Amino acid sequence: METHVEGCVNANISTNQCWKNRIIMQKLSLEERIQKLEDREAILNLTFQYALNINLGADRSHINTKTLRNIFTKNAIWECQAMNIREEGIDNIISSIISETKSVLFSMHSYSNPVITISRVNAHAHFLFWVTSKIKTNSINQVFMSQDLQYVKTKNGWRICNVQLYYGDHIKSVSEQ
Repeated sequence: METHVEGCVNANISTNQCWKNRIIMQKLSLEERIQKLEDREAILNLTFQYALNINLGADRSHINTKTLRNIFTKNAIWECQAMNIREEGIDNIISSIISETKSVLFSMHSYSNPVITISRVNAHAHFLFWVTSKIKTNSINQVFMSQDLQYVKTKNGWRICNVQLYYGDHIKSVSEQ
């Protein structure tokens, strides 16, 4: 299912996207190239801040909802068909994150292997997404997924406006002995 959010692009990643990005960069002026690199760094930082602020455990005991409000747009969409979750709007996204993590004692979210396409005011990124968590039942879980994120550049910087989570594989839960 395609999801469109005002102000966001819905880009599809092809196997040649990295090469296309390199060709585009070669055709840009030095100032435009620097801006693309700065935008890429800002997008990566925003994405890593998202992961940090939904982690639970060692350094915080709760989801950082104040910071999440500065990571997403007000009308953002968060969706995972495999989990049967679709939330629209930052308040609903935050409520869902809190609800879905009630039984989680510890979690760590990690993004890797980014493929990022940036235009002047929109961006699309595809990441591998790994989560390790400990649930109140003393089970330890590892879930390997991927995510497509769409971003929009606002007067306050880049913000996430769409998250599509694709479930990959769940490593069998291990109970503490």
